[in-house]
Amino acid sequence: MFYFGKSFLFLIFLCIICYSQDLQRKGSFVKSQDEFYMEYLKARQKLDRERIEFLVKAYPNWTEELIKKLLVSYLSFYNQRKLDLAGNYIDIAKEIAEQYKKICSKNLMLKQAYFYENLSDDDKNRAFRAITIAYRAKISQDAIYLFSIESSYEESLNNSQINESMRQRWHKENHPLSSEAFISEKTKGQEWAIQDSQEEIPKKYLLLKTQKEIAVYNIDLYKEAMSLLQKIGDYFLFGFVANRLGEQFYTQGQTSDAQTHFLLALDAFERIQDDYSIAKTMVFLGMLSFMKKDYALASSYYERSHTILQKSQDRESLAFLLSNMGALAKEQGKYSQAKECFERSLEIYFLLEDKKKQADALSNLGHIAYIEKEYKKAVKYLEQSSHLARDLKNEYDLMSSLDLLANINTAMGEYQKTQLYLEEKLGIANKRNNTSVVLDALCDLAKAAILQGKREKAKEYYQKKMLILKCTGNTKESKEMEEKIFQLELQQRLEYLAWGIGIVAVFFALKKTYSRIVCGQKR
Repeated sequence: MFYFGKSFLFLIFLCIICYSQDLQRKGSFVKSQDEFYMEYLKARQKLDRERIEFLVKAYPNWTEELIKKLLVSYLSFYNQRKLDLAGNYIDIAKEIAEQYKKICSKNLMLKQAYFYENLSDDDKNRAFRAITIAYRAKISQDAIYLFSIESSYEESLNNSQINESMRQRWHKENHPLSSEAFISEKTKGQEWAIQDSQEEIPKKYLLLKTQKEIAVYNIDLYKEAMSLLQKIGDYFLFGFVANRLGEQFYTQGQTSDAQTHFLLALDAFERIQDDYSIAKTMVFLGMLSFMKKDYALASSYYERSHTILQKSQDRESLAFLLSNMGALAKEQGKYSQAKECFERSLEIYFLLEDKKKQADALSNLGHIAYIEKEYKKAVKYLEQSSHLARDLKNEYDLMSSLDLLANINTAMGEYQKTQLYLEEKLGIANKRNNTSVVLDALCDLAKAAILQGKREKAKEYYQKKMLILKCTGNTKESKEMEEKIFQLELQQRLEYLAWGIGIVAVFFALKKTYSRIVCGQKR
């Protein structure tokens, strides 16, 4: 009876352990999007509703991404006429979208699933083509290499002619040219553009001459995708593609085109009431307004975006927004507000283990502390930022932090530390062959040496700078360096002269004193 009692208690203990582990698993978090997909599909296979609900509630944005992937797979298999597989994917997508609607109170993904399912065969094909084109554009930055043609075609291209041989080559590469194709732009011997209005969407090819042949690229991919999506009325994907094109124009510095496409994306997302995408688009519109120094409009976009993103689980997008809000407040001199934004973004980047963004936030906090003359705090932040930059081998950001640390230590009168930071900056600049930074660092090192009373060392730095300037043919600045070296040498000579005069004066004073003593003794 005793043994039975022990065994029974042991079994109960095991059951409790297993049950607690099961509960823990149901509420356990995942570390990546791929792990989320695997966990969700495992839970679905086991009909584990509790785990499914937890995952959807904890990761609504990853749930959206999973639904999108399933919808793309549905369109792909449907266009391959693998209808059974296509049916399975759309059913799973709708099932997850139902869960998403129930838990997150958002009907958008379910509506999108039914939208694709109810499209005609032709429109399903257009939708899949648009997705494929947008993906290719993302990979290739809006210019995808197709094939090369012989340089013998150059003469025809220069004469704005597309001969039959060229048409055959395009056909062979599965990019047939229609009878309406023509040379729309040309720079003789360098590049040409062929425009073709074949099929539904006009196509544009960029031809670039290399050493032995002419490379052919397909350009305007995003615009091609947008035209297809407009035809089928897919505002969800249209907004996504317009956003991508806006981002591309933004990185290229084409602010007017970027704004046009971000506004197109915003309009599309507002039509389907996609709050999350609206918020992300507004961040970019805020950044554009910031660049144009329209701070009131930038603040308006950021605040509207913040209202949405602080309720979402997308910590990365929230941190990105907070960083931009911090930059805006900093630019306006609102340092207390800026610090709060950068501190909040830093907390999130620590959770996300994003060292690059941690370093950026710390650098901004250090700069604000420097402006507010809280030098010890500034050094603390910037030392942390520099440490992360060294770990990441991010030499560009490291040089920026070292420069600021040098300025802070100069303000504190710590000139030896100033010199150490500048020497490290100079070493990096030399390694990167960054002449302009090398010249700046040499000049700053000379000033630091002067502050320490090391004029000979300062002269060495100026001489190195003068040599580089002469080698690069910058005669004006090299003459300025010669003048600075001359002034240093003159100061040294004057110091030596003053020192010599002082010694002579002391000598004569001592001699006079000695004479008086001797005379006194004689008396």
